[in-house]
This record gives sequence, structure tokens and C-alpha cells, in this order.
Amino acid sequence: MAQPALSLYATLWGRAERGGLVLQPVPVPPKPVPAEPDATEPAPPEADAVGAQESAATARDIGLRLAALVCEAVSNGVDPEAALRDQARDLRERILHQEAEESPGDPRG
Repeated sequence: MAQPALSLYATLWGRAERGGLVLQPVPVPPKPVPAEPDATEPAPPEADAVGAQESAATARDIGLRLAALVCEAVSNGVDPEAALRDQARDLRERILHQEAEESPGDPRG
């Protein structure tokens, strides 16, 4: 399983669809709402551990949302890897354009 995760998931989802497997798309979890810290009380020493657990939960939620987008893309005949790569190219062009505007004498621009 050395291929990129996005591509791997898309390949597996497409394989399941072509094989006639009835899979439910991954449900998109709601974005977590961070709790407001109570400014009147100092943070307990275990707060760092709790923060690390929240990060792991957030990573799982993001993974689920990514999986749901991959399912949607594959089900609509879109290669999610290519779609994301196109967006990366667009982003790169916008960055290069902005960098060129900020430093017109730079030979990279």
C-alpha cells in the first residue's frame, strides 16, 4: 500500500462500486466546535494530554470528511487525485503570481 492515501481510497471505493458492492458513503461528521476555556480557572496539568486527544479526534474527523469527498468524487466519475492535483497547480500559480508582484526584480518571478 505505497500509493498516496487519497488515490488508494479512491481506487478501493471504485473497485467496490465496480464489483457491485453496496457501500454507504462515509458520513461527513460535523466540524468540531472548540470549547471555550474558562478564564477564571487555571488549566489543569492534564490539559496538554486532553489537547493531544482532541487533535487525534480532529484528525479522525478530517479523515472521515476526506473519505466522504473521495466517495462523492468517484461516484461522480471524478478522479479525486487529479482534481486535487489541479487545485494544487492553481494554488502554485497564484503563489508564483503573488511572489512575482511582491518582488518584481527577483529572477524567479
